[in-house]
Amino acid sequence: MALVSARLQVNLKGLKRLRQDLKSGQGVTQEITKEWEKLYRAFILLRFDVFSRGGGNWPPLKRSTIRKKGHNQILVDTNFMRKKLETGIKIIQQSGLNVVIGFVQDDRHPSAKMSVAELATIHDRGLGPPQRKILVAPDLQTIDKSKKAARKLMLAALNRAN
Repeated sequence: MALVSARLQVNLKGLKRLRQDLKSGQGVTQEITKEWEKLYRAFILLRFDVFSRGGGNWPPLKRSTIRKKGHNQILVDTNFMRKKLETGIKIIQQSGLNVVIGFVQDDRHPSAKMSVAELATIHDRGLGPPQRKILVAPDLQTIDKSKKAARKLMLAALNRAN
């Protein structure tokens, strides 16, 4: 009986680079976390839009506030905060693929005499006005999109590595 053999050689240089990227937070890790940041921001903005119109669990405005503002949209006067949330929700801490996303705005709100981050934090934590959570855990759909994005980017990185 004849023995059949084959010699297989695998180049692991690309995998070593991928491993370094995962440890350092660079390369594909940075691509993944930036995509997560983008998906989370989109989730928060959509949630903000729905909740500000009364579609969530935020406490409604008092009648006196509605009279003063001229409308019943919650946390919406000039749309300034909403616009700043588009650019102000970012990764504030990262270790590999573990990220913390928060407010990173120093822009001053035109009428509140404080930064947008401070104003959003006051409402988010209920430090004076009724609590209206702005930053919350992502919903299952956003988590699923984030997993799919990470998988796609990781596969692309593996393909580039070989």
